[in-house]
Amino acid sequence: MTVNAEAVDWTLFARVTVELRHSDPAAGSLSETQLLFSASGPSSQEWQFTVGDNATATYAWQATYAAHDGSLLTSQEEVTTDDVLVLPPTAPGVGGQLALQVDAQAIDWTVIARVVVEVRYADPAAAFTTEDHLVFSSDTARTLVRRFIVPGDRTGAYQWEATYLAHDGRTFVRQGEGTTVDGVLSVPPATG
Repeated sequence: MTVNAEAVDWTLFARVTVELRHSDPAAGSLSETQLLFSASGPSSQEWQFTVGDNATATYAWQATYAAHDGSLLTSQEEVTTDDVLVLPPTAPGVGGQLALQVDAQAIDWTVIARVVVEVRYADPAAAFTTEDHLVFSSDTARTLVRRFIVPGDRTGAYQWEATYLAHDGRTFVRQGEGTTVDGVLSVPPATG
């Protein structure tokens, strides 16, 4: 049988691992394998397993999609007899990606040496969470964009926490939240 990954959206995912299993209880046999796909690798791979007498070529498969942000999304195990398994573009339940622009232009860099911004996206209805952190300083870009793989229709909220490290050693922390509709997080100036 052939596993085909041509339809995978490689702008969202770094790799996809497919686990395949065929068991024939009557013959007492079990065949298992794992196939790894990436944008730079082959788009299809073959897997062969032995089918006993009076048995059908039924196998179970499950795919784990690894996003560029490091999050893992695993499909439910499915059983099929298809000769060609075409992987879907995204893991089931994934709506795509959320681009969040994080803007640190309001920071007074004469007072603040570095800002670490933690961003956490959660969609409780989909039991999904992902997070990332960005570091800003006087010699880095003032605006960075992070892309998050998100479920469903991309609704939900993100929480953020900014830790400001002043030149004189003081530390300030500010927190807040926004909605995925916003798409922009303007990091406020430190207070204190």
